[in-house]
Amino acid sequence: MKTQIAETALQMAQEAGCTDVKVVLMQNHESTIQVRNGQIERMQQATATSMAFNLFLDGRDGFFYTNKLGTDELNAF
Repeated sequence: MKTQIAETALQMAQEAGCTDVKVVLMQNHESTIQVRNGQIERMQQATATSMAFNLFLDGRDGFFYTNKLGTDELNAF
């Protein structure tokens, strides 16, 4: 699934006219445990997925970043 998102984004950038494209898909996991007086007070887990782009066109390049990875959102991005 994640590979397909990156491939779709790559194809969209190429279809928009970019001569070279670099796509980096990142997924971060975080776990937090808070302890008070020797007892676990709070446990929390979070996962975030985002994508970074290096786009190249006519000798220029740009770097872009998004965490909205739906097809419609990527298309608008």
